[in-house]
Amino acid sequence: MHPVIAFLKAIRSPNLFIIALVMYCLRWLILKPLIELHELKLQLSELDFSLLLLSVVLVAAAGNIINDYFDLKIDRYNKPERVLIGKYVKRRIAMISHIVMNGIALIIAIYVSYKCGVMELALIHVIWISSLWFYSTNFKRKFLWGNIVIAFCTGLVPFSIALFEIPPLVANNQDFLAEYPQAYPYFKGLVYSIFYWSLGFGVFAFLMTLAREMTKDIIDMEGDEVFGCKTLPVVLGIKKTAWIIVAIYASILIAIFSIQQTFLDDKYSLAYLAFIFSPLVLWAMYLTIKGSHKSHFNLPALLNKIASVVGILYAVVAFLILSGRI
Repeated sequence: MHPVIAFLKAIRSPNLFIIALVMYCLRWLILKPLIELHELKLQLSELDFSLLLLSVVLVAAAGNIINDYFDLKIDRYNKPERVLIGKYVKRRIAMISHIVMNGIALIIAIYVSYKCGVMELALIHVIWISSLWFYSTNFKRKFLWGNIVIAFCTGLVPFSIALFEIPPLVANNQDFLAEYPQAYPYFKGLVYSIFYWSLGFGVFAFLMTLAREMTKDIIDMEGDEVFGCKTLPVVLGIKKTAWIIVAIYASILIAIFSIQQTFLDDKYSLAYLAFIFSPLVLWAMYLTIKGSHKSHFNLPALLNKIASVVGILYAVVAFLILSGRI
């Protein structure tokens, strides 16, 4: 295998594409129509948003490659045919790439934070970089910690869109609000809408990732046990872990239908969630309950990823509703 191809596989290029998809969907299909409903416009320029997206993708790529760097022994045990670092990509190149990608991402984050007028926003990238480093070196081997760290980093991606959009939105409209104080409740409602939509997608990403990471731990449990990783299936066993995963899926379904009925209450959202998203999750739940061997969990892991993308693409339905097209 050519080193360039191996490198692209090591950074999980398809996963990076999904991150970019999430960020673009939230910006263009949720935030843009929400803000335009209030006769305002997106505050981050296309260039600044593209730079923000690039920085997030670079952090994720760096995290993926450093995970393979430290997981070399476990990966040789669990999936020797898929080992890339040390075989096609030199370990030294992997570590240098990790440092360079994180360095570029942090510089970009500082620049975009400066443009937003809130330098502290760059700390989000510091949290991502630190979390992914300590996940690979330490947290992954501790009971439940590794799953929570990865789920947290994933959930922070959609939420970060709001964090980088709200401060300039508020700052750039201070004069207008001072002149027309009666518009403040209307403007406050917009800020809350942006916050809650982003938070909703963030919590969804957190829970779906948490379930997927636990499923992957079942698949990798033999190697994890040999090398002393105290993952959920190693400590509790396959069956108990499977029921925890099912409980997470059930909580997702209960939450989204409760939100749909309470806040959205439209037939298009209901149809999308009931007939497109839910069957994938229910199928994953069924296979997870039935599974008794690690090989039985490959399909549930795939279904989780598909359901995650389908869930994010609900933004298309939300866009059509918010823009008044349906």
